[in-house]
Amino acid sequence: AKAVCAERQRPFAAQAGDNCAVATWAIVSACLRVLIGTLPDGSNTIPLSNIKRLFRTRFQVDLSETALGYAKLSELLQDTRVSDLCSVQLQEQGYIV
Repeated sequence: AKAVCAERQRPFAAQAGDNCAVATWAIVSACLRVLIGTLPDGSNTIPLSNIKRLFRTRFQVDLSETALGYAKLSELLQDTRVSDLCSVQLQEQGYIV
């Protein structure tokens, strides 16, 4: 089901009554720039598992990988449209951005 949503570029399992807009590529890029630019001194990574929550809490935007054509968030963050901003790496504790 998630792959079908990605093919159709539709959000997967959108929450009823949700007031958040779904992020576009321009919004994803802008928000990533802010998140990366505001990392605490000495820190240069964000756990992948925190990315969607940060988009919702800091920017009131739903980061939906399926709406942008991907089945996995880790794949979305490796797209050429944001690859100049970040990379995804597997560490012992999980994926980091």
